[in-house]
Amino acid sequence: MTQPVQAAAQPPSPTPSKIVCQSCGADNPPDALFCELCGKQLAPPGQVPTPTPVALAQRGYLTLPDSSQIEIALSQRAIGRVDLSKFLTQGEDVNQISRAHATVWAESTPDGQTKFFIEDGVTNVQNKASLNGTALVRSGNREEIKGKGRRELQSGDEIDIAEVVKLKFSTQ
Repeated sequence: MTQPVQAAAQPPSPTPSKIVCQSCGADNPPDALFCELCGKQLAPPGQVPTPTPVALAQRGYLTLPDSSQIEIALSQRAIGRVDLSKFLTQGEDVNQISRAHATVWAESTPDGQTKFFIEDGVTNVQNKASLNGTALVRSGNREEIKGKGRRELQSGDEIDIAEVVKLKFSTQ
């Protein structure tokens, strides 16, 4: 009588010691979902993430003091010192504006609407409030949003960065 052949036990798959970001090349912990350096979504080793295309029903823009615009996308966009230091007047300290002073992004809702948000100093990579605050001005009412979580933006809102640079939000 022949004995049934048992399959050889497979050794457990080794846990990767790191995940390399496909976008910036940074090493990340094996359980990370987003890159600690650039904030992009990570994929397990050997797998490339496939972004799900989402069409926005509406476009949102921040208008800078020189009338140039920054389009707000689905991915988070930090607005800070690099974007805004050129708008400071003589005598204002560039350090009044943090490197990542505020973050803006869009979300597509299940019913096909697009909503736009701002949060003071919070991104996928960091949770560090700005030093000099961010205010949302709507219909003449000023709300300091530092430490209060995300706020939905409405067309016509003004964003006051550290009381030195004002941005205007609009939709199209």
